Amino acid sequence: MSQRLWSRTGWSTVLLGLTASSLLTAQSLPQYSAPQRVQQNQLRKTIEQAQTENYRTALSAAQRLNRPVKQISPSGRVMMLREITATGELIYDATYSTTKAGISTRTNSLYAGGSLGVSLSGSTLTNKLGVWDGGRVRESHVEFRNGTGSRVVQVDSSATLVSHSTHVAGIMMAAGVNPQVKGMAFGTNLRAYDFNSDVTEMSAAAPNLLISNHSYGSNAGWVYNDSRSGTTKWEWWGDTTISKTEDYKFGFYNSTTANWDRIAQNSPYYLIVKAAGNDHGSNGPGVGQPYYFGSSRNTSTQVRNDQEGYDQISTYANAKNILTVAAVGNLNFGYNQSADVPLSDFTSWGPTDDGRIKPDISGIGVGILSSSSESDSAYVVYDGTSMATPNVAGTLLLLQELYSQRNSGRFMRSSTLKGLALHTADEAGSTPGPDYRYGWGLLNAEQAGRVILNTNQNHLLDERTLNQAETYSLTVVASGLGPLVSTICWTDPAGTASTVSAANLNNRTPKLVNDLDVRISDGTNTSLPWVLDPDNPSATATRGDNIRDNVEQVLIANPIPGRSYTITVTSKGTLGGGKQDYALLVSGIGGKAYCTSGATSTADTKINQVQFSNINQSGAAGCTSYTDFSQAVGTVQIGQQIPLTVSLGTCGATRNVIVKAFADWNQNGSFDDAGETVAVSGVLSNSAQFTATVTIPTNVQTAQNVRFRIVAVETENAASVVACGSYGNGETQDYVLNVIQTTNDVGVTALVSPESNFCAQTGSNLTVSVRLHNYGTANQTDVPVNVRITDANNNTVTTLSGIVPQLTAFRESTVSLQLPASVVLAPAQTYQFIISSGLGTDQNVANNSLTVTRSTALAPSNGVFSVTRCGSDTTISLRNIGEGTAFWYDAPTGGNLLAAGNQVAVKSIPASGQFYASLNTFSGTIGPVNKNAFEGGSYGTAFQPAPLITTQVPLLIESARLYIGSAGTITFTVRKYDNTAVSSVTLDVTPTRTQSLTTSTGGTYPDDPNDEGAIYPLNLRIPSAGDYKITIDYGDGASIFRSNSAVTGLPYQLNTQSGQPVVSIKGALFNSGTSTDTLKTAWYYFYNMSVRSLDCPGPQRVAVTPAAGTGTTATITPNGSTSVCQGASVLLQANTGTGLTYQWYRNGQAISGATSSTLLTATAGSYIVQVSNNCLPVNSAAVAITLQTAQTPTITANGFTLTSNATTNIQWLLDGVPITGATSPTFTVVKTGRYSVRGSVNGCGELISGDVYLTILAAEPVTDDVNLSVYPNPATRQITVSLTDASVSTKAPTVRLTNLTGQTVRTGTLQRDGKSYSTIFDVADLPGGTFFVIVEDDRAQNVRVKRIRKQ
Repeated sequence: MSQRLWSRTGWSTVLLGLTASSLLTAQSLPQYSAPQRVQQNQLRKTIEQAQTENYRTALSAAQRLNRPVKQISPSGRVMMLREITATGELIYDATYSTTKAGISTRTNSLYAGGSLGVSLSGSTLTNKLGVWDGGRVRESHVEFRNGTGSRVVQVDSSATLVSHSTHVAGIMMAAGVNPQVKGMAFGTNLRAYDFNSDVTEMSAAAPNLLISNHSYGSNAGWVYNDSRSGTTKWEWWGDTTISKTEDYKFGFYNSTTANWDRIAQNSPYYLIVKAAGNDHGSNGPGVGQPYYFGSSRNTSTQVRNDQEGYDQISTYANAKNILTVAAVGNLNFGYNQSADVPLSDFTSWGPTDDGRIKPDISGIGVGILSSSSESDSAYVVYDGTSMATPNVAGTLLLLQELYSQRNSGRFMRSSTLKGLALHTADEAGSTPGPDYRYGWGLLNAEQAGRVILNTNQNHLLDERTLNQAETYSLTVVASGLGPLVSTICWTDPAGTASTVSAANLNNRTPKLVNDLDVRISDGTNTSLPWVLDPDNPSATATRGDNIRDNVEQVLIANPIPGRSYTITVTSKGTLGGGKQDYALLVSGIGGKAYCTSGATSTADTKINQVQFSNINQSGAAGCTSYTDFSQAVGTVQIGQQIPLTVSLGTCGATRNVIVKAFADWNQNGSFDDAGETVAVSGVLSNSAQFTATVTIPTNVQTAQNVRFRIVAVETENAASVVACGSYGNGETQDYVLNVIQTTNDVGVTALVSPESNFCAQTGSNLTVSVRLHNYGTANQTDVPVNVRITDANNNTVTTLSGIVPQLTAFRESTVSLQLPASVVLAPAQTYQFIISSGLGTDQNVANNSLTVTRSTALAPSNGVFSVTRCGSDTTISLRNIGEGTAFWYDAPTGGNLLAAGNQVAVKSIPASGQFYASLNTFSGTIGPVNKNAFEGGSYGTAFQPAPLITTQVPLLIESARLYIGSAGTITFTVRKYDNTAVSSVTLDVTPTRTQSLTTSTGGTYPDDPNDEGAIYPLNLRIPSAGDYKITIDYGDGASIFRSNSAVTGLPYQLNTQSGQPVVSIKGALFNSGTSTDTLKTAWYYFYNMSVRSLDCPGPQRVAVTPAAGTGTTATITPNGSTSVCQGASVLLQANTGTGLTYQWYRNGQAISGATSSTLLTATAGSYIVQVSNNCLPVNSAAVAITLQTAQTPTITANGFTLTSNATTNIQWLLDGVPITGATSPTFTVVKTGRYSVRGSVNGCGELISGDVYLTILAAEPVTDDVNLSVYPNPATRQITVSLTDASVSTKAPTVRLTNLTGQTVRTGTLQRDGKSYSTIFDVADLPGGTFFVIVEDDRAQNVRVKRIRKQ
């Protein structure tokens, strides 16, 4: 008989494939109750069904309209079809792309050795971090390996490796094999998905995840699509039926947005971290130029809105319960003030349509180096909110790890984690408070960690529930350790999705469901939370009643230390469910109430006036015992010396008075600690004036609010004047001092060069470079620097002096001082470099000096040189098996350089019959001497081509002539071609061009023919021979010259006598966005570049006489099969003999350290061994090693018989439970369930297949159902479907033909023919096998199924 099977898509016979539930391998978080798990599962089913049905409709429309389903552009951008709207618009998702990041967001404070004293890496959290992205992550990348396996699990069936996905994964959890790309949570693992079916997968995965990253979003507005052929690349993705000028999707709360909120609500420990998008500044092709409508082939030239302003965050990035991330540039000098945070020029701005604050927070997303998918060791630099988002997501996972370690394994709710991130963010932007560009500011992991640790009891992190009509109150005492700030955050029920209509364009109706409120009161004044005005989005945040956001924050910038404040949390209206969970975060509390002080009498002595810093406070008109002037705030700076003037007066008799001033610097609630009595007068008349100077200690912290008390007592005994208690006559006044950033503070931070083990036999070429940092708010000029060098006996060797001409606030500068040629630093000795800065107005002398110990290297001994003519070979082998790099000459001094390297060949013997070898004695200059070698060029602030340099020997790039157009910093980094950094230098550059030529056009300045440039020390080390590029980064507006007119002479080379290059520069590598080329028509940056061999030079040349010799052979013998399972290894054995040396290569690249006669390898590749003796090296034939990975078994179905391709260790599973005795390759289904198989396909390990759902219904039609006929059966070319049934409704039934996987391959409608309905399907092109004919009426109540066989 025929059986009916129910699938998620309706009536069908069999549905095979992966489903969301099969993607989970771990248990839900322990905090979830059984009812919560039921709700989570029900939501998953609901979302899965709705998304599947919508996607099928969208897919059908895309195929009908000839639109793409998935597209990967040449620039790596991935686009996929998501859904179709009610208006028929196809919606596409796309990735956003246009480790210093962890330093700028202070993630490194959470690592071992960081400022918080913890050691986090994410290693204690397993399967808690997820990523949805454009494709498959390269799990085998060196940054993701875990022994023989990978820390990345690609959960879904995504097969296409995508650089974007691999890059994003690396930012979150790369191990740091390349230290510059260490991920935020470098010890955790990652569960990866592509974003096809993301909502379904997220709803299934949410119960087990803590964080997931989503660096993609809906295409909206202007999109540049380099996949388009021809010259027209721009697309506009708006819907002209809604608006002809703007895309309604910006700021829009649609059904997907609501689903994301539902997922978050049902899994309250799961935080979705989402990129804001890169739509700012995307303005289309220009007026009058053609562009396409979305993915169609239709073009237009109609003018649409540009995207230079606000409202650019599309659809589900506007969800309430997620964390939406903006992208900012790196903070090269750390965070000092809000202006330090550079907003990227592409990051999308809010608000949402209903006016909520989006983005929520900012992360580092400009110039991010991370892993790439091109190879297992590939790296690439990307910009985008796609990069900022994993910077934030990986960091937040560490905060959960920290909280869990301190709270018995429990985790924060997602609303608590989100609130914590916003509560502790660094202020960004030009005005206080949140805005629609940066959100709440730049992520500050260090401060967030401090809130969790709460070492000084200055913070509160509390998870609470507010019941209907409840008011929660909390009284706190301000500590003065920063502002008093209270933040609440809650996971709000999903709002009602807006329908796509013109009426809902920028609809300001709030999507907030449960409106909670927070207030802070000091008993007199009530402080309100921040609010923004969506109708005036550029306006500064104000204070008011926030009716839009599910995050509220109240900030009191200068609370009174010791004063009590009351925090209240209430709600408006009716709470959904009668209650609302929320997080309450408070900082600046934990203070102590101060003691009282005052006179018992109001007669006679009073304080008429106090002048201190910006305080100029007159006393009360009459006499009083105590006056609270704590609203009068004086600003002070660390190390500052400030005059204090206290003018006394009297309401009666003249008396003798003593005045004391107290400041609670350590803020422990008393004035009794050392140094807290800051001024004491002598005995004064109560009509006198007391003056003193108060020195602000160097151990106070910026943003502290310090209680400052002045006590005037009628007495002649100073000991009787104390800060607390009562006294006879006099007056006490209280003030507050606010510690602000220091104006003048320059410190020494580093001895840049020489480095340890420097070459110093002679001082003629030694440069001493020192770095200074301006910690103050004022720009400084002509800062003196002094370096005294002493030997091991503390004898002064020499003293160097110099000037830093300009040092901008909060920036660094390096000054280079030349050691006189007359000063000799002996080899193998230790020296001290005692460095001091001499800013005359420096307020903080504690950081003005630095002592660094450096040792000089041993003088190299001579190498072990040999010159050999091997048999009848006409070439001569030159070899050094000692230390250093050999350079071969034809004379004991002077002469010609014949060869460079430790295993090289020449074709002839010098006329003298001898070679002369020395160690590390190579030097020269390369490239054009100056820019006048070519006809012209320009200065630019964003040139990116990277000069390509090839060296045959370890090399030091000592210096070069640079032409600077504008001041700032320039960083040059030597990198391997895979972007691995080798060495780097940051230069403080000043203009060398004529200052009158200051006009910039598009970031470039015109050539100045009179610019002579300047020699800048570079000291870029290249430790081994190879091919390299030198990349450039700009800071603080710096610009540099490059020649691009009549450039000739490439490649520039330093050659041996025979013309063999030792060092060469062949051009500059340029990435146009769609291709990478070597530019040879321009010369970038470096003129008259000075280079030398890297290590210390040997003492003299050594004569080497040629000798006869015999060459060797090279063979490899594998010890076993060369095809092994992943995790296993194979031993390769080279031939052996006396005096042989070895170097193993994999895929043409030398394997570091592989220099023995054997090699044990577990890595696939093509291997050769190079065998050397005194003759020329010989390469073996290649041996290919291949690795087999465990293959996932597959299941095929023939009716109800399942067959697996597993060959050994087979075990069939029903709903994840082994079926007793089911260990054969085939299995016959006898009951409803989810079937899978575990087994080994190729002998390299067991895996579990994807699930097969088979559901056998209890009510099944019999085979002699005369109402439905399908013939012929079996069929070859066509079938006729005929239905005779009086119960058929007036609307014709529909018919579908499906295969065994549940895929619909034909659809149609039965046409009435008398008393029956019938139609004909052409099946000639279908493959042979079993199919099912499914007939439904318009109400889906009567469903009939017939099985047919296609031959």
